[in-house]
Amino acid sequence: MAVREKVQVWIYRRPLQFLLLFLRPERGSFWQPITGGVESGETLKQAAARECVEETGLDISNANTVFYREALDGVVKLDAREHVASEWVSPEEAMTRVPHESTRECLRTVLARLGVSG
Repeated sequence: MAVREKVQVWIYRRPLQFLLLFLRPERGSFWQPITGGVESGETLKQAAARECVEETGLDISNANTVFYREALDGVVKLDAREHVASEWVSPEEAMTRVPHESTRECLRTVLARLGVSG
């Protein structure tokens, strides 16, 4: 079975905080940014945009290749089929909560692009 390529989308607001979503128990019970698999025929950007709309209702169609977006009003629509909670946290807190080094590395890239050391 082939492993699907994954995308991550980091949503932030100012003062700088990042949105983390808590996966439902049957999906792993851990904090993560918007994350999902690339479907057949999708580009990474298309997959990131789809996942973002599905999981939060936010449109990131104008995002770069490292996917992140400022939520100007801080409002998201949580997809209850996938997540049971969401929380806005500082970059430092996000680094401690996400369980995977690849996720932390993506956050470091976002912070660097925002001009923040992390």
